[in-house]
Amino acid sequence: MVGFFRAKYKGKPDVELYSIAASTAYQKEAVYAALLELEQRNVNIDEYRGLYRQLQNELTQEEATREKGRGLIPKWPVYLPGFLLNPIFASVPYIANLITAKRAKYIWEAVLFLAVFTTLNLFVMPLLNWHFGAALISNALGTTMLTELFWKRHLSGVVLSG
Repeated sequence: MVGFFRAKYKGKPDVELYSIAASTAYQKEAVYAALLELEQRNVNIDEYRGLYRQLQNELTQEEATREKGRGLIPKWPVYLPGFLLNPIFASVPYIANLITAKRAKYIWEAVLFLAVFTTLNLFVMPLLNWHFGAALISNALGTTMLTELFWKRHLSGVVLSG
């Protein structure tokens, strides 16, 4: 996005670039691009040096977060098979997301959750003579816990991107 603004700002006068840098009405990418353009022109930006560094750090951190999110499977393909079939089928793509996001240390929680859930489904539900609708509710509850609770705890800082 910074590149888009840089291209736009090439022909703008220094005064206009200073007003963009001083304004709070612009996106941070636009302000950063204006400061970059001023710096490239060897114009004094000392009064904006702190803002320049802050924006540079924020944009670098955001890009790193987006980079971590590349290749992650979105929630709906994780949720749907877990809801319709069993949360075990949601756990595979969820665990793949943990590995892709370099958060494999949390896999044990998903495995423990699935072990408890599967034990309940295999041994407790048959004793209660639950029917198909109850199984769907159970699947919805289990998959929602996996995709919402665990996702928020372990993948909330990772931005999904194409």
